Amino acid sequence: MNGKFLVISMSFKNVLLVGPTGAGKSALGCMLANHQAFISNDGARSETKEGSLAEDLGGKYRIGDTMGLNDTEDSQVVVRSRITEVIAKMKDGVDIFLLVIKKGRYDKATHLAFRYLFEGILGEKAYDNCIVVVTFSEKKFVEPRTRDKNQSEWLSKSKGNEDFAELLQRVKGRVVFVENAPIDDDDDDDEKEIKATAQRLSRSELYMALDQFQVPARYFFNDAKEIQDKYDEKIKEQEEQEKKLRAAQVEEAKRSGEKAAREKFAGQLAELQRQREENERQRQAALERLIASRDAQLAQMMDQQMAALQKTMTEAREADQRRHAARERELLVQMDRIANASRPRKQRCLMM
Repeated sequence: MNGKFLVISMSFKNVLLVGPTGAGKSALGCMLANHQAFISNDGARSETKEGSLAEDLGGKYRIGDTMGLNDTEDSQVVVRSRITEVIAKMKDGVDIFLLVIKKGRYDKATHLAFRYLFEGILGEKAYDNCIVVVTFSEKKFVEPRTRDKNQSEWLSKSKGNEDFAELLQRVKGRVVFVENAPIDDDDDDDEKEIKATAQRLSRSELYMALDQFQVPARYFFNDAKEIQDKYDEKIKEQEEQEKKLRAAQVEEAKRSGEKAAREKFAGQLAELQRQREENERQRQAALERLIASRDAQLAQMMDQQMAALQKTMTEAREADQRRHAARERELLVQMDRIANASRPRKQRCLMM
């Protein structure tokens, strides 16, 4: 487990959008926020590079957008670093991860990207905080009269995709369909109305899913980013070393032949691979130590909070007892005054 979780009372929910390039994460974020909160682009290149945060107009959700998991322009180290940066910005933790996929486009590369997300970044326990969102689903998948039939048929057919079936199993079948195709200026009035209606229906369905989702615990990753950055720097250095060795091997192959070149550089490349594996082992161990330390701090904090609460309750009870005793004394004094005031009248009556 690479992150840590904390059960906490929440007045709002932090939602992080993750998924491959072109799945419509930013468009989904804009739809969820109900305003143009993120730069949207449904092309093959990831528009979101640095990651950003926004809040919905209703004040119920804080939304984080991330770069594409399989962005070919950047290495996995960069992708991991950018995602952890966005998570770290959510200082209160992440409540829900929305795993965004485009309808009909869950291939092996996407599956491996999600596997890397959970095995190399978040930890597999984070699946408990996930909902799969299928984007660009067409209006028939969100229109109340037709959605149940179409969603059921599509999910049934999708069972043939073993990778997608595995993902749904890991998130315990939590899936929401949305139609978030952007409304273009070139669309005619009818097309704009169709898309706007589909977006309203989708937003309503997504809000309902988020509201009803019983978040098991908030996911925290703030302190782990420093560890990730430290070991990511080592990975970058090792990647550069490998590039240089590979280039040198190519030059040697031109002079001495491929077999001789492989034999010459085999030991160095094997040692480099060993270093990379050791670096990953150290990274995991450092994260585990951090989690253990945070758990101990959390336990101490909860003990302190419990002690403070018990002290407050004791003080409140003692204050109530003092107020009650003071009130009783006041009533006794009033009763004595009433009794003393009535005694002279009784004496006058006897004299008459």
